[in-house]
Amino acid sequence: MFYKSLFIGLLSFWTFSKSIAKTLPDFPNFERVSISFASSHAYLEIYDDIYLSVDSSYISYSRFGRAQKVYFDLSSSEMLDIYQLFQEQSFDKIRSKTTKTDKRGGTSILLKVEDKIYQVANGAQQKIAPKHLRKYERLENKILSLVTNKTKDQLFEVTLTVDLSVLDDNATLELYDGRNKLIFNSEEDELPSKFTFLVFKGLNYFEAYLKDPHSKKISFETQQHLYLDPKKNKLKLQLINKAELRFEVIQKE
Repeated sequence: MFYKSLFIGLLSFWTFSKSIAKTLPDFPNFERVSISFASSHAYLEIYDDIYLSVDSSYISYSRFGRAQKVYFDLSSSEMLDIYQLFQEQSFDKIRSKTTKTDKRGGTSILLKVEDKIYQVANGAQQKIAPKHLRKYERLENKILSLVTNKTKDQLFEVTLTVDLSVLDDNATLELYDGRNKLIFNSEEDELPSKFTFLVFKGLNYFEAYLKDPHSKKISFETQQHLYLDPKKNKLKLQLINKAELRFEVIQKE
């Protein structure tokens, strides 16, 4: 009976110790806590990187070799709030499995707590177990919504006008903004007199494509990194000499 009780006691202690070792601490030194989130496109050189800490926080939009970094402040209470969600979702217990594939792209979250690092990836080459996926998604959504709220005041309005000669011969026009979202597709909408959208100060990435209305093949295209600020907040898209499609920044008078 004694040895049985001793065995049960040691087993309980081992189980308790093991659970403690894998549990995120309740009150870490938040000056030594950071969260990193990374997102990559499956085929293109498009990366978004987020770094959160009480010392310095930012989101970086990298498009084809050039990046735009937007900084913001994060308080200790905000860091505590998101850290507690990591605890609630048992982030240190989320596991992913490596898969054999040539495909790329996906997201990853890295949590550094003092001297310990916890990292989970989810994408083409690493898949999170179905029972853990919802927990990972809650953390991902929390990070993205936090960054959206913290950076929204840095956005400013930009207007884009399109030279009507661009659409000669009823060509199809497609426009994309700096975060690779479709602004306009002339097959679906009428061309407005101008477009208005929000950007961050600094280097922004834009794409435009003119397609043949019959073959749907691209006739002209442009991919440009343009510096924009509240005094340089007007753009014009034109087809120069019917040979080159270009965005032009117009300085505010």
